[in-house]
Amino acid sequence: MMLAISFCAHAKIKFYDDDSKRSNIVWMSGSLLTAATCNALMDATNDHFGSSIFQNLDPKFWNHQISWQYAPNILGYHVDAWHIAKTTMVSSLCVPFAIVMHENLPIIKKYPFLDKTLWWAITGISWNLIFNTDYNHVFK
Repeated sequence: MMLAISFCAHAKIKFYDDDSKRSNIVWMSGSLLTAATCNALMDATNDHFGSSIFQNLDPKFWNHQISWQYAPNILGYHVDAWHIAKTTMVSSLCVPFAIVMHENLPIIKKYPFLDKTLWWAITGISWNLIFNTDYNHVFK
């Protein structure tokens, strides 16, 4: 047994854990890239729509200064570029937290993807509960 472990260590054979960690790094990096891009889109459509790459697109969807007035409203959610980008950004920020929680406090050990998805949902729901409580009650 020790000889096999020694051989594997010297041969740098990759096991599932290493592949899982590599996959986690890819997911976390992708979520950071997505969140930052969405935040930039939000700022561009809100702060300088007229000089952004979005200026030739329909302002009723892309210009946050007016889009909220024209956007369809689904259960209080405005469906415009700014709000979609915000939702995508927050969802992306929940991914690393879900991965860390799965690694340290798994709920469903047998199904890692399902467990990470559950933690992602718990994180997103928590974010929204905290945000809505602060926005609608604490900061009013």
